[in-house]
Amino acid sequence: MAATHRAAALGADGPLWAHVTAQVLFLAALACHVGPVLKHRLVDRDRLLRRMLRNTHRPRPAGTMPP
Repeated sequence: MAATHRAAALGADGPLWAHVTAQVLFLAALACHVGPVLKHRLVDRDRLLRRMLRNTHRPRPAGTMPP
């Protein structure tokens, strides 16, 4: 019974609307992360990504602080 009330409240396109909205939000979040990476890599050419990745794969000696 509750499912019929939900379907009536959302309309026939309710689940489709929710899916499309979630997809648009996901793609916008992805663009907000990839866009700055491409800017630093192609426009600024400041090797920011290389500096960030270089520090993640090297184990630090015990008791030292990150740079």
